[in-house]
Amino acid sequence: MKSDLIKRIGNPKDEKLRNQLYVFLICLAISILIWFLIVLSKKNMETIDFPILYGKAPSNLVLTNTPDSLLSFRLSSSGFKLITLEYLTLKKPIRFDLRSLDIHKDGGKYVASIPTSEMAKKLIREHGLAQELVSVSPQNIYFEFSTVTSKKVPVIANVDLSFEKQFQLADSLVLDPDSVFVIGANDVIDTIGFVKTELCKLSGINQSKTINISLTNPWKTLDVDLSENKTSLSLIVERFTESTIELPITIGHFEDMQVKTFPEKISVTYLVALKDFKRINGDMFILGYDTAVDLNLANKLRVKIIRQPSFIKITRINPEDVEFLVLKKDG
Repeated sequence: MKSDLIKRIGNPKDEKLRNQLYVFLICLAISILIWFLIVLSKKNMETIDFPILYGKAPSNLVLTNTPDSLLSFRLSSSGFKLITLEYLTLKKPIRFDLRSLDIHKDGGKYVASIPTSEMAKKLIREHGLAQELVSVSPQNIYFEFSTVTSKKVPVIANVDLSFEKQFQLADSLVLDPDSVFVIGANDVIDTIGFVKTELCKLSGINQSKTINISLTNPWKTLDVDLSENKTSLSLIVERFTESTIELPITIGHFEDMQVKTFPEKISVTYLVALKDFKRINGDMFILGYDTAVDLNLANKLRVKIIRQPSFIKITRINPEDVEFLVLKKDG
């Protein structure tokens, strides 16, 4: 039946039916519009929210709580006005300067409060809401402050480094500055022990370089500031070569006992920068063994590097454990 009606409407010869349909649709639209206007003319209850923006706190204090960020107006007005306010009016934020608060000390904190009726007065005047206003929520906004303090903490490099073959760091990473001041509320600052750099990934390194890296501030939402936002990272890079040296075990002593180790010499393999290769000699090393063992129970002694040059990196000790023989018990 529906398909027959559609066919009749689409038939060029059935113009009378089409005209009747157009008249019906126009009357329906007018009826809906009149109904909509009647509904909008009646009074309705609606809650409309306006954002609040807070200015800076006094210079010696920092805000430690999160005060309400919306001011809700409960209004009784015509639908026209409510729709205009909700959808057609630019909701300018309510700006409030924290420096105008009457702040007083309460225990270990500084506190203040303000009735929202004071904050909303200007908005009510601007939009002519005095007659329509039923209530404002919240009725009061509360603020908590802490005194500003600062502490010097080290900067830690967060780096992922990979080097071209035979190249290595010749010295420790150098940061400048290597420490910064963290500034904020005392109870937050007490929990901060260091500041990290952002992750820096470098690959294929084959020369010394200096780069700038930003510092991370995970406490920013807690109003913590850093005295510096960046640091420079210097890498001292050298070409290294691998070398091996044979060394005797010269340090080791058990009370009332003399011990002989087998083998007597240990092979130590290390990496050294080419420029320092000729500086290496056996006198720079001292080898010993672990004396914190019970000789009656132990089968071998663990070799220990007592002293080594600061500019080399030991990669292998062979053997790591040595056999031993107790030669003499004194007394």
